[in-house]
Amino acid sequence: MKNELHDMIIEHLLHPENEALTQSINQWMAEDAKNKQTYQDIKFLWESSADLPSSLHDQNNGWQQLATQLQLPATEKTKIFRLGSYWKQIAAAAILLVVIGSYLWFSHQPTEHWTTFAVNNPVIDSVALPDGSSVIARPGTIIAYTTNKGIRKVKLEKGEAFFNVTKDAAHTFTIELPQGMITVLGTSFNVKINSNYTDVAVWDGSVKISDNNTLQSKILLPGNLGILHNDGSLSQPAGNYAYRCAWSNHDLVFKDQEISQVVDAMATYYGAKLKVEDQTVLKKKITVRFNNIPLQDALLVLSEMMDLKMKKTADSTYLFTNQ
Repeated sequence: MKNELHDMIIEHLLHPENEALTQSINQWMAEDAKNKQTYQDIKFLWESSADLPSSLHDQNNGWQQLATQLQLPATEKTKIFRLGSYWKQIAAAAILLVVIGSYLWFSHQPTEHWTTFAVNNPVIDSVALPDGSSVIARPGTIIAYTTNKGIRKVKLEKGEAFFNVTKDAAHTFTIELPQGMITVLGTSFNVKINSNYTDVAVWDGSVKISDNNTLQSKILLPGNLGILHNDGSLSQPAGNYAYRCAWSNHDLVFKDQEISQVVDAMATYYGAKLKVEDQTVLKKKITVRFNNIPLQDALLVLSEMMDLKMKKTADSTYLFTNQ
């Protein structure tokens, strides 16, 4: 019964606009002076918890408020605590423990030190992170990373980068993105920031992506592509997108991909103009891998798989034709 009364009082403090509940509380207090005292004690405890600083970072303010409540004249201290109710003593102790605990916790948190790495030259560059992980970045990419031991945080501000994360089960590796967050323990993957979205292609291991708005998340496996949209949504198109990592590891892998997609990816990777004359061929699917293979050798393999002939035109376009 006592717990039910306390629950009713707390419910009233949470919802003072509830007229029926207010009427019940008033009737209960009118029955006995002790009831009214119990209500005031619980209300005091409730309001005391609201006196804590709104931000735990403001330790000075917290200590000042605590001192105001506890630093009383020596002649009155014993008297006040003897007359105070059990609830008031609990409230004071609770405030003291919260403030001291908050102070100790924040005082032991290390200050994060960040270093910025920017690729200002028109060539691909790389950087080794303090934990042994490495990042390969395209021109125009800007990242920031922590240098503290045991803190593995990166911010990808713009551009495209391939991350090879050293495995460390005790310390997660996180990447802050404009639209969300990447969390891994040890894996390799590619991240590209575009104007309306950021996409993540996994080479090996698993990667967790989550958005900033709805906090939805997806687990991506090798070959998966996850997209974080500016509107806060997540999407995962079907297919194998391991080839998206080829610009950094020079390993073009296609598994049951449409030839149209293979041709586009090869054109981007090699910086060549490729054209297939017979459009019906582009819908066919192939599985092929080009690992550090020169352009000419790769095109010969592709032409044989499509059963087409290849020739170079006057404008340096590689044309695949039936003739």
